[in-house]
Amino acid sequence: ALVSMLVADMWTKVSPESMEASRLEPNVGMHKRSLKCLEAVAERCTKSLESLYVSSFPLGYDWTYKPQRPLKVLGGDASTLQVRREFARLFSVLTQLAVMAGAKVAEIAEAKGDDIDVANKSEDGSTWDPQTLADVETERMIVSVLSKLFPDVCLVGEEGIVPDGSEGDEKFEKEVEDACRELSYSADCNIAPWEVQLPSSVDSESISLKDVTIWIDPLDGTKEFLQGNKNGVTTLIGCCIRGTPWFGVIHVPFSSTGRTVFGGPGLGGNYDFDKSGVMAVARPLPPPRPSQGVAKRIATTRSNPSKELEEALAKLGPIETLKVGGAGSKVLMVLDGAADAYIFPFGNATKRWDTAAGEALLLGAGGALVKASDGSSYSYEATVDPWNTEGLVATIHELGLVSSSFGWPQLGKQ
Repeated sequence: ALVSMLVADMWTKVSPESMEASRLEPNVGMHKRSLKCLEAVAERCTKSLESLYVSSFPLGYDWTYKPQRPLKVLGGDASTLQVRREFARLFSVLTQLAVMAGAKVAEIAEAKGDDIDVANKSEDGSTWDPQTLADVETERMIVSVLSKLFPDVCLVGEEGIVPDGSEGDEKFEKEVEDACRELSYSADCNIAPWEVQLPSSVDSESISLKDVTIWIDPLDGTKEFLQGNKNGVTTLIGCCIRGTPWFGVIHVPFSSTGRTVFGGPGLGGNYDFDKSGVMAVARPLPPPRPSQGVAKRIATTRSNPSKELEEALAKLGPIETLKVGGAGSKVLMVLDGAADAYIFPFGNATKRWDTAAGEALLLGAGGALVKASDGSSYSYEATVDPWNTEGLVATIHELGLVSSSFGWPQLGKQ
């Protein structure tokens, strides 16, 4: 669908002369990205489709699990153009806002150092659920900006911040105004309407930003942050349409490269850029190839170890356990091929704001994030209990192994 829309909507009227004439226009970045990638897309598309199952699954492999997310997309007809424009603008803003939020986290961390304010969010005080000044102030900024630019979307953040108008806080008001101005100016330069994919399960004439819930985790990996393991910190923003993750952003504020990964079904794939580049010419992030090793590499919690966890993972057979902090970091390991799966089989560790962005990106890579109990999907409607009460499995190539190991219902063959 993406290739057909690209050809039909863009390239029929594009020539070297027209591109030279419009090289200073706002969409020049998308032209550059398309020019850079079109030849590779054309060359690899047929080969990839033909070899997809051969390369992904060994000959004779009995695939017993079929993900249940309805991910068919609407065609690129003119009736959806205005809706696509709105979502293109939203996706662009979310990506750039995650980078801004990460910069704010880093700024607060540098200013406060070891003296940063910390509170325990645990309702009864029996567990340690830290909340820092960086969590609160960064979510406050994200929520304030989004509520001004997209008043119709529903915002759900880990810290529970609601727009308060910030009357009297002139410094913060200026920060929000400056961010809104910068994001509004650049929003049309990064993602074009023809790049946007909409769910076919919704009526294109009725879908709007009112159908969107955005799950926000301004500082995923707070425990890692406080322990000095800042490489485990990410900023997560997940955009869901009627309960299904459709676009996600994971930004790594303390990495040496300032990495940002964005995409999902809403873009037909994922992209990757760092602080040395710009979003408009982000690199495609292809799914990793299946692991060839006998022992599967399983990323799991570092902060919640237990004998029960070890026993559950042992059902998978030979594995190499990778104990890593932060849900966003573990999802990135799966996307990069550094882990075959991210698994936590119990329901006391993550919430929807930890997984919305990651699930969207995994879906964009052809993978899934599902309940560890039975392989079904979580809903991301704003009204749900945010706890992922039945654990999680996040993977691109190993759902079949996990399904047979954990005894999921057989939901058909793929």
